[in-house]
Amino acid sequence: MLGLIDDTKLVAGGDSNAEGLKIAPTVMDDISWDDKIMQEEIFGPILPILTYEKLDEIVEIIENKSSN
Repeated sequence: MLGLIDDTKLVAGGDSNAEGLKIAPTVMDDISWDDKIMQEEIFGPILPILTYEKLDEIVEIIENKSSN
């Protein structure tokens, strides 16, 4: 999970405790579909924020991604 966190895009959280196997809730901004976090299923407290201009565009992108 820690390998998915990009410190340059970190907005909040990101703290971790390796011994306790814990990661604080983490928010990342300025994310694109090419970022590592968007290439994996996220099974942890990491929230990537994607921005878009028009709702129709993002709906089409998500539909195309889910059909791959």
